[in-house]
Amino acid sequence: LTEADLEAQRLIVGGLTTAFPDLPIVGEEDESLAGETLPEIQPDLKKVDFKTPPSFENAVWSDFCAVVDPLDGTKQFCLSKFFAVSVLIGVTFKGQPAIGVIYEPWRVCDDGSQGLTTWDVVGMERKGPDHVWWPEKKQKKIEGERESLVIAVGDKPMKAVLGNIVNLLKEKREEGEGERGEKVIHVGATGHKLAKICRGEANCYLQDPNACCRWDICAGEAIFRARGGFLGDLNGKIYKYDPNPSANHENDGGVLALSYPSEHLEHVLGVTKNNFDECDVIKHTNGEPIT
Repeated sequence: LTEADLEAQRLIVGGLTTAFPDLPIVGEEDESLAGETLPEIQPDLKKVDFKTPPSFENAVWSDFCAVVDPLDGTKQFCLSKFFAVSVLIGVTFKGQPAIGVIYEPWRVCDDGSQGLTTWDVVGMERKGPDHVWWPEKKQKKIEGERESLVIAVGDKPMKAVLGNIVNLLKEKREEGEGERGEKVIHVGATGHKLAKICRGEANCYLQDPNACCRWDICAGEAIFRARGGFLGDLNGKIYKYDPNPSANHENDGGVLALSYPSEHLEHVLGVTKNNFDECDVIKHTNGEPIT
């Protein structure tokens, strides 16, 4: 924990509270800032032109909850690896991710500007070039063969659970399930991994149980759902988001994220779970929040 984490949460939660005083908020640093009076900050709000999803009609503020990771990648921040640092803001609707924002403040964009925002809304009607699905696949598939996995894992040595999963996936490929080998890339910080999938630099993210929390994945999960992807635990089950700040927010089942679940979900769960048919899996989101 650094002063940067605390100050970032003060600014973000202070701004959200000023703009939306009735919006429940859960932040990573709530415990450290307990009892502190938040600053009144007038955020620079910009109206986004999109049609409100049908599920939001007649909603009340208590149906929503903002889930904030004010500085994802604290270790990378301390090591001056700023490219891996991001701000993650998700909004849940009735306990499930519905709006997601990943902001990478140090990323240099194609036009030379600094700071990249990736966002999406589950159920949003898509308009214009900014409202896209996943980037086009870079590899041309052989007919009948699924796209090879590019698996993003942490930059630390993998623990037993995750190491076994990755090794088994490699073994399945070596046994003849396709011609391309699975590729593993080591990436620091959860938000950075999820952003890489959004940019098409990976298509799978695996994380050990209890290695991250809901505020690490909420924004990414909303973006994934909006674009037809999947994010849940290593058993293929989706997480429930509790608006109570004192609740247990750890991802005790680990994390499995896929941009193309129709191609990869059954294959990966064949390794991570024995019985695929019993999984509480989102096979077809149809752009609507799960309630």
